[in-house]
Amino acid sequence: MTDDAATRLFQALLAARRAGGDGTLGDALDMLAGATKEGRYQFASNVIRGGAKAGRHRLDDQAEIEEIRRLMDEGHSRGAAIGIVARANASPAATVESLARRYRGRLKKAG
Repeated sequence: MTDDAATRLFQALLAARRAGGDGTLGDALDMLAGATKEGRYQFASNVIRGGAKAGRHRLDDQAEIEEIRRLMDEGHSRGAAIGIVARANASPAATVESLARRYRGRLKKAG
């Protein structure tokens, strides 16, 4: 797509948005998602309509933080307790190092 074509498309989208609100842009993204089978366009449509939040979803680590505190109460050092829980919850999607870093941050915030 040339810069001129991109500019015309952008102007058309802005005009449609002014005329029909966010629904028009959402409809265009829905059609694009259907045609390309790419979820990112559907997600963008949902964000525009207020049905989805942009960014990452917060992970609930409360049970893991409580387990770390329990281990610390039993006499383990903070680092050892974090390591034990991180190793127990590690997976290909979440390494021991990334979990330990996240748990340290959550413990720091919790005080």
